[in-house]
Formats: sequence, C-alpha cells, structure tokens
Amino acid sequence: MLDITQEIIEEFYTSNLRIHNDNTGETFSKHLQLFSVLKKGGHFEGINRKIQLKPLEWSKDIDLATKEPVEVVSKGLFILKWGGELTHSGTEQAEELGTIFRNQVYPQENEGILRLHSTYR
Repeated sequence: MLDITQEIIEEFYTSNLRIHNDNTGETFSKHLQLFSVLKKGGHFEGINRKIQLKPLEWSKDIDLATKEPVEVVSKGLFILKWGGELTHSGTEQAEELGTIFRNQVYPQENEGILRLHSTYR
C-alpha cells in the first residue's frame, strides 16, 4: 500500500493535474495523509494501524479461465485506522480525569493512591 500510495503522489506531482480543483485537492490530501500514516515508524506491523477494504457494490462478470459468470466488486470502500498517539488535549484530559478519580476515591487522605503501593505499606 505504501508503494502504491507513493506512486500516486508522484504521479500527482509529475502530471499536469490541477490540485486546486476541489475533488482533486481532496483526493490528493487524503493520499498524503495515507502516506504519512503508513510511513510512520518505518514499518507496518502491530495493532496501531489497520487497512480495511469493504465491498459496496457487486457486478456480474465472466471468468476468463472457466467462462462462468462470477460476482466481482465494482465499488469498494478503503478504510484506514490508526491510533496510539495522544494529542496535547488528550494528555490534558487524561491528567484531569485521573485527578478527579483520585479525589473521589481518596478524598481526605494525604497519601492518596500511594497507600496502595507495596513499598509504601
């Protein structure tokens, strides 16, 4: 997928397509985003990135080898999912929720959650 995306981006740069066209510009920006997500980390493994291809429409076609009718995907949806990176606001929200949780669970204690740690006891 990374190689295909890189080829498409290079084709955008080398061709005379106008990126200012709304549809072309939106497609180009999506390819740039896809490229940056796939390139992140230098390799594509683990659970932090996933690509899904979902069929939306099917059509009948003839299989050239068997000469029998088969259904093929005529329209599909490309889905890219990635995560595992906290934004600045996500970090602030996590710290704020942790403070609220600690204050609700241990409201009057000075040592708070530290008392649960084995070295503190």
